[in-house]
Amino acid sequence: MVKMTRVIVSGGGTAGHILPVLEVVKELKKQGCQILYLGTFLGLEKKLARGEGKVDYQWILSGKFRRYVSLWTLWDGLKIFFGFFLALYRILCFKPDAIFLKGGFVSLPVLLAGKVLGKKIIVHESDSALGATNLLAHRLSQKTCFGFGLKNYTGIDLDKAIFTGTPGNSLILSATKDLKFFGFSSVKPIILITGGSQGALSVNNILKPIISKLLEKYQIIHITGKKSPTIFDKNDKKSVGYWSAEFLDSYKMAQTWRVCDLAVSRAGASSIADMALAKKPVILIPFPWSAQDHQQKNARILEKAGAAEVLEQEKLSGERLFDAIDNLAQDKNRQKRLSENVAKFSDKNSAKKIAEVIFDLIKDI
Repeated sequence: MVKMTRVIVSGGGTAGHILPVLEVVKELKKQGCQILYLGTFLGLEKKLARGEGKVDYQWILSGKFRRYVSLWTLWDGLKIFFGFFLALYRILCFKPDAIFLKGGFVSLPVLLAGKVLGKKIIVHESDSALGATNLLAHRLSQKTCFGFGLKNYTGIDLDKAIFTGTPGNSLILSATKDLKFFGFSSVKPIILITGGSQGALSVNNILKPIISKLLEKYQIIHITGKKSPTIFDKNDKKSVGYWSAEFLDSYKMAQTWRVCDLAVSRAGASSIADMALAKKPVILIPFPWSAQDHQQKNARILEKAGAAEVLEQEKLSGERLFDAIDNLAQDKNRQKRLSENVAKFSDKNSAKKIAEVIFDLIKDI
């Protein structure tokens, strides 16, 4: 296989856009590639790329690709405009053989600059509906990799579309079941409740009235997100069996997936990739205002395949959430069936497949 010298990667906003990029970066590094990550100055991608990814990172300006008129539209338009020229400069200096884009608004200036300079562009869409930036990127790219089967997408160019799956957290495959890390015992089942990297304030508020009732029967790992404080103070005696964090790195998140018996989660594609790798039964609560309603679509695909149970946030109460968790936790046959079916959505070679698409595209350079 021809070694690729230089690749620029970009994607940001949430961990769902960033962590799959870093999984692809691992595969590119195995082939001796030089990687440059382009992201925003203060974004989560900066912390994760430099920390977990251990890749060179440079910042650019960018703004959201809005489809309506407001003062924010003008401000974001200016940031995209200046971000385009900064991305142009970064690309000219680094001289990449290809550009890999994962999505998020930070990718837009990189996409436009890369296209103007005639660079090979590869895009990955994790969700079952193309986001605004990735819809444009799909049209301008040479190849687009998709996280779900191609039949789930409308209006795509099948000549440039490739089903690769979405890279999950590869550390899950080697993680150990470390109960001591969480201060837990093996007596009660462990429930993971997570809203993704940004948390889920609405779900957390629904959880509060029933948390004490849940702790009578279960141990809880709660990923709250930065916008929602923990339910219990660490010194509160009622918090026995409750462990919380705002955000976890990939290593600790892998341990979390390994140790839990079942999970309650949002329905972002990156979270789905992780639960599929971990083969865990899950209750999905899709974010009702996600772009292009992609979380609802993701969740329904899994529900139809018998790979997850789905609760709609608008109709959700504390008691209904408790009953859903309790019923699933008591039904081992349902857990087994969900685990087996969700595992069909995992592909431990997804990142490798995406890297191969990149290699194939530039092999004649």
